[in-house]
Amino acid sequence: MGGRAGIPGSAYQNHKYRPVTSGAWQSFHGNQDREYAVLALATSLGGAETARLSASFGGAQIMGFNHAACGYDTASEMFDAFAADPKWQVLGFFDFCRTNGLIHDIRDREWVHFGNAYNGDGATYGPHLQQAYDLKSQFDALPRA
Repeated sequence: MGGRAGIPGSAYQNHKYRPVTSGAWQSFHGNQDREYAVLALATSLGGAETARLSASFGGAQIMGFNHAACGYDTASEMFDAFAADPKWQVLGFFDFCRTNGLIHDIRDREWVHFGNAYNGDGATYGPHLQQAYDLKSQFDALPRA
């Protein structure tokens, strides 16, 4: 991960893994098969709950350690619910936002502040959130049937 052993970036950046100690380090973010391989490796090393506490899940990519903010007793319960039905991912996202006082940031379109509170990188994610929100006006302009 970034910030260690000469790897640039912060701890939440530049993650790599290797499935065997003699293998080459590989990137995995953005490749669902590799992300599940990393989760399986972490599970084999530390158990399911420990692995799930340190991984993110669902469309909103909520970290497992945030399970209580989403209404779950454990990261494994959240993992199972999110895997069972996307509606739990959506509800989990809004529960997370409500629990962490982020609903007002969404309402007031404070995207950089929201990004900082949501994942610690509002400077990067804030403009992306603004662009996504701005697309809403294009949808609103579509003719209604």
